[in-house]
Amino acid sequence: MTSWVATLAASATLACFGCGSRTPIDAKPAPNISQSAPPVPTQGTGVTITEPHSRVAHTAAACRGRIYFFGGISEDGAVPQPTNVECYEPATERWTSLSALPTSRNFAAAAELDGAIYLVGGLDDNAVSMSRVEKYDPATDTWTTLAPLGVPRSRLALAVLNGKIYAVGGLEGAERVRCADSRALEVYDPLANTWTRLPDMPTARHALAAAGHAGRIYALGGYATTTTGQSNVVESFDPKTKEWRKESPMLSARGFFAAFSLGDDLLAIGNLNAPAAPERLTPLDTGPGSLASWQPCAAPDLRRFRFAAVTLNGLVYAFGGEGDTSPNVRIFDAAGDLWIH
Repeated sequence: MTSWVATLAASATLACFGCGSRTPIDAKPAPNISQSAPPVPTQGTGVTITEPHSRVAHTAAACRGRIYFFGGISEDGAVPQPTNVECYEPATERWTSLSALPTSRNFAAAAELDGAIYLVGGLDDNAVSMSRVEKYDPATDTWTTLAPLGVPRSRLALAVLNGKIYAVGGLEGAERVRCADSRALEVYDPLANTWTRLPDMPTARHALAAAGHAGRIYALGGYATTTTGQSNVVESFDPKTKEWRKESPMLSARGFFAAFSLGDDLLAIGNLNAPAAPERLTPLDTGPGSLASWQPCAAPDLRRFRFAAVTLNGLVYAFGGEGDTSPNVRIFDAAGDLWIH
């Protein structure tokens, strides 16, 4: 069995630490944010993180030991708003309200790369898929508009590999009017500030998960508007040969979920339509080039979807979302194969 000690791919290097009761949201961000990361929390039972708001349709990323939340809608429609940005600082267990998004959006995707956070796509206030891309600098609490996507999309997935960001799948068009599942794959070069269209993904889908893993871009699961449910399909893309390959399907069909690269393994967690236990894709010990096999985790299922998830040191944190959201934040210990909260 491969080790769960995490050598995290950049697309999944998201941090979360600390525990305690709810702390107030500051009116302004703290100046001169420290670049040092706080210590990893004790991985025992009873770990608690309390969010100031419940939210869905949001996205999250981590940068230098802090977790940043973008957009989202609360159940009562009050807070958060589609322009809402908040930061959780584990060292002080403090939530801070930051500069609002320049563009209102939900169902966007976020990824961290080289100390900045990239927010890609999403739905605008008219529920139309966006091509807009913006970069957030946590050190200065400022936003920069970047080159747009070639294919406007919401409910897409991002993966980071070798210093570039890959935008995978999603939903094109206007929601509830005319929309279509996307097969689009685009890669962003931050040095040139350009998006390049790559060969389309074989299976069109939205609400999928993606991860940079073992030198490839993995596209997992997702939902198709032309069918009645989600998929367990897994396909991977080789940036060198620019070819797609079919991989072993997941044990459970999943949509609006999360996936992370953890050492040699991939982890899939969460589900839209039905409860499903976490599962991992583990290389078989049968020699080079052999196919990997999905294995179920012993931990109970996560009855949650449309949540934001982050991971660090083998711990996966699921924030908000819909479904079974009590407690609001769930913590999964991949090494111990158990929920510690």
